[in-house]
Amino acid sequence: MYHIRKINKNEVKTALDLALEVFMQFEAPDYTLEGVETFRRDVVENQEFINNCEKGICPIYAAFDGEKIVGIIGLKENKTHINLVFTKKEYHHQGIATAIWNFLLNDLLSENPDLTEITLNSSPYGKGFYLHIGFIPLTGEQEINGIKFTPMKYIIKKQDGRPSHLGTQALETERLILRKFQISDAQNMFDNWASNPNVTKYLIWQPYKNVDDVKTYIQSCIDNYKNPDYYYWVIEYRENRQAIGTISVVDFKDSINCALIGYCIGEDYWHKGITTEAFKRVIQFLFEKVGVNRIESTHDVNNPNSGKVMEKCGLKYEGTLRQAGVSNQGMIDVVIRSILKSEYES
Repeated sequence: MYHIRKINKNEVKTALDLALEVFMQFEAPDYTLEGVETFRRDVVENQEFINNCEKGICPIYAAFDGEKIVGIIGLKENKTHINLVFTKKEYHHQGIATAIWNFLLNDLLSENPDLTEITLNSSPYGKGFYLHIGFIPLTGEQEINGIKFTPMKYIIKKQDGRPSHLGTQALETERLILRKFQISDAQNMFDNWASNPNVTKYLIWQPYKNVDDVKTYIQSCIDNYKNPDYYYWVIEYRENRQAIGTISVVDFKDSINCALIGYCIGEDYWHKGITTEAFKRVIQFLFEKVGVNRIESTHDVNNPNSGKVMEKCGLKYEGTLRQAGVSNQGMIDVVIRSILKSEYES
């Protein structure tokens, strides 16, 4: 499995060396000598561009096989125009460029939800790939300074009333960091909540018996983070830097643009307002960034403290569904509460 992220300052030279290597292998044959020199001068040997990459002004996203960079996509300073897309020869046809593209698009939308388009100038070699992921040509092929290219655009389609899924983005509050799971969280998860029968009393899963099973579960979560509609946060407590619980979108009802929220927190952290603090931040993210219309949550009628968390977050009581669920207590009556985007904004 390849890890994808923005590169740091010390990795810029390696990324640009990769770009030049792949360019010479696959794209230079389509260009004149002038075109090859233009690419060197204007991109990989352009000191201003290199400085901007090192400062993060021109971000480069990369796929890593272990510690090795195997593919990159880079943007110009406006963050709407791609000027680097290269994957090492031995890693071609493994979906790496597509995976970087999906990561990049989600990251850009998390920074700028109003982003409407991304452009690039496709080489003859890369045009088929760009068509495959949804770019459209704006004109026919052009040639300037020996560089052959086709201007292309990717239009970010947003339908009214539909969410713009961004995946599990890092969120912060005064006391908490909401972030993706890491395998290193396994011991905290086991110690702080997953092995405690008091925590799982009103839930549908049994307490964990060993850390290895926790690691297996965490890995399944990590594997799902590639999906833009997957929202599963670890709650990290700033005071001790420990993972103390989770909050997630348990189900997404696309037809009505509704997110169902579930949460779980260690017993030592009950009655401190922590779950409320986390839930409020998730509500803000889902309404303001993702664009959901309704957020709902449910709880066992015999677990009123969970209901109090929902009330503090603005969720209104809608009703009690009789014998509508199952937990570790058997068949249960389920209370449902919700908040609408119009209520959140009022």
